[in-house]
This record gives sequence, structure tokens and C-alpha cells, in this order.
Amino acid sequence: MWIGVGGDEALPVSMPLRENGVSAILGGPRSGKSSAMASLHALNPSIPWVFPSDASTASAFWIAVAREAAAGSLPPNGILLVDDADSLDPQGHQALAGLVGKVRSIILAATPGPSLLLHLPLAKEAQASGMGLVLAPGTPHDGDLLGVRLEADRAGRPGRGFLINGAEILPFQGVYTTAFPPQDKTH
Repeated sequence: MWIGVGGDEALPVSMPLRENGVSAILGGPRSGKSSAMASLHALNPSIPWVFPSDASTASAFWIAVAREAAAGSLPPNGILLVDDADSLDPQGHQALAGLVGKVRSIILAATPGPSLLLHLPLAKEAQASGMGLVLAPGTPHDGDLLGVRLEADRAGRPGRGFLINGAEILPFQGVYTTAFPPQDKTH
């Protein structure tokens, strides 16, 4: 699944996903997390993406998606894009936790920090996969959830960071896309 360019040669790279698992896009405010999600959506149009059209109703949306999954009407090959996962209410977190294994994958975006594992149940799933992106790391600890220590980006360049796949760390640059979620589509 294409997401940007990476490595010394700036070649196209794809987001690593564990089948039926959770991957993370980590970064502080204005690091490019939402833009990375928009890039995934724009660069991979054939994937059945599932995401709320309005961030203010995200928890209610994920509760409705969990109900669809329980009723058997959610496509199992869908990939969930969960922006600002760490800001959902407890009911939204619970609904998402119940969707693990019922869809192809879940990609969550969150701000890294020591309390992420305590407040976001899906963070444990992302930690187990060791796959994801760390954008504009502000401290060496920003990659801890994915099992890596990174050099802090003092310039804080949005969209730049590291693609993590287990022990493999690849420098990454996102591509410019419009805002996420796209305003002209409802999913």
C-alpha cells in the first residue's frame, strides 16, 4: 500500500501492514499524521477504506461500524483509518478494539507518549506488530511503541520521519495530499 518515498534513493515505499492487525502512524501535533492518512487514501484508491467523514462524530461512527461488523455487513477486506485515535472517548476505543481481526487491518494515528498504552487499547496491538510510521520525532522515545529509538528531528519537518517494519528503519517522506478526511466522500 503506497504512502510516500523513502530511503537514500527516495523510491516509492509502502506502509507495512499485518493482516488483521493494527499499524500506527505516530507524531506530535502538525507532524503530518492526517496528511499521511490522506496519502494512503489518495494513492491506493482500490482499497475499501473505512473512516468517518467528520472527526467530531468519530466515536459514534466507530460504534456504528462495530455494529455493522457484528451483523456481518462490514467487508472483511476493509482497512480502517482512525485519525486522532488517542482522542476518542472510551466507547469509541472499545468499539475499535472489538474490530481487530474482523477487517483486513486498522491504521491508527496518535501522538506518542508514555500514557498511550494506558489510554488507547489498540496501542498494544500496534506495539505487537512493530509496524508503522513515526513522523517528525520530537524525542528519541517517540518510536518506543514500535520498539525503536530514533534521532529527534529538531526542525520538526511535517511529513518526514521513519517507516518502521520490525527491526528495519527506513527514512520516509510523505507526499502532499489534501486534507483528511476527504470532504467529497463519505465512507
